[in-house]
Amino acid sequence: LARRFCVEPAPAATDEPKPDEDETWLGRLLRDLMERFWRWLTQRSDRPVRELPERQLDAALPGANVVIAVSVALVLAILAYAAWQLRRRPAADASDQDDSATAPTPLLVDASNALTKAPESWAGLADELAARGELREAVRHLYLALLSRLHRDGAIDYEPTASNWDYLKTFRGPQERKPTFRELTVGFDFAWYGQVPVSLAAWQQFRSLAGHFLSPTPHEAKRA
Repeated sequence: LARRFCVEPAPAATDEPKPDEDETWLGRLLRDLMERFWRWLTQRSDRPVRELPERQLDAALPGANVVIAVSVALVLAILAYAAWQLRRRPAADASDQDDSATAPTPLLVDASNALTKAPESWAGLADELAARGELREAVRHLYLALLSRLHRDGAIDYEPTASNWDYLKTFRGPQERKPTFRELTVGFDFAWYGQVPVSLAAWQQFRSLAGHFLSPTPHEAKRA
C-alpha cells in the first residue's frame, strides 16, 4: 500500500503542442503575434475563433523573418545616414560663415522713409545695385529717390504711412509729368510688390523715366 501511494501520478494528457526546443525566441514571438492577429481577425468577421494550423504558421514564418530583416536593415541605413549628415553639418556651417563674411554688404538703408536720404544718394545706391544685377532692389531705391525729389519740389507731401497712389492723386507738380509719374508707380508696384522679375531693358527704361524728375532744380544747381 505504501508503494502505491508513493508512486507519482502520470502527467495528464494535454492537447497543447509542446514548444519546439530548436525554435528561436523570434520565432515564438512571431507565432504568438500571428495567433493573436488571427483571433482578432476571426472576431472581426463574426466567425468562430480557430487556431491557425501549424503548417500555415511554419510557412508564414520565413516570409515574416525576411520582412523583419529588411526593416532592421532599413532602420540601420537611416541611422547611418543621419549620423553622416550630423558629421557634415559643422563643415557646412563653417562654409556658410565664410560665404557670409565675403558677401557684399546690403545697400538698403531705412527704406521705410524716403526722406532719410537725398534724392542723389538714393539714385546712387540704385545704380550700385543695378551694377550688381539686383534690379528689383535698384528699382525700389530709385523710386525712393523719386519720392524724395517730389517732396523737395513740393509736388507731393511725403508721409511714410501714405500709399504711392495717394501721392499720385494729390500730385501738385506739372500736369504734363503726371502720366510719367503714374507709369513709374505702376512699374515699381509690379517689380517690388508683385515680385515681377526686372530685365535689364526694363531697368534702363525705368531709370530713363525717373531721370526726368531727378535732375537738380535751377536753385540747387546754382547753389552747387
